[in-house]
Amino acid sequence: MARITIEDSLKKVSDRFALVVLSAQRARDLSLGAPALVAKNNDKYAVIALREIANSELDIDALIEAVIKRNQRKQILQVEDQYEVEDEEAESTYRQGMDSLANSPRKKNITSVYIDADDDKEED
Repeated sequence: MARITIEDSLKKVSDRFALVVLSAQRARDLSLGAPALVAKNNDKYAVIALREIANSELDIDALIEAVIKRNQRKQILQVEDQYEVEDEEAESTYRQGMDSLANSPRKKNITSVYIDADDDKEED
């Protein structure tokens, strides 16, 4: 049954790889509760998805858009999460550095060195 379904589906979708991606997306949709557009007949979601594609029950362009959106959303979230982590780390490092500069006694030490140096010259 599945071989015939694949051959029939290839008439609607010319590329085998695209057929795999599209049928996998539709099978995911079915597993999440989307209504089947053909009779189930105790078939698995992948077979039902292939039969829907073969019978032209689905809008292929809409399915392609769903696949693209699903993949883009994950990539965008991964990039945003990466920047948030980097921004938080950079911000905390910056704040620690600024706090340590604000609380450091450097200025007093530098002035005392200059005063000591001036005092040494006057004594000579």
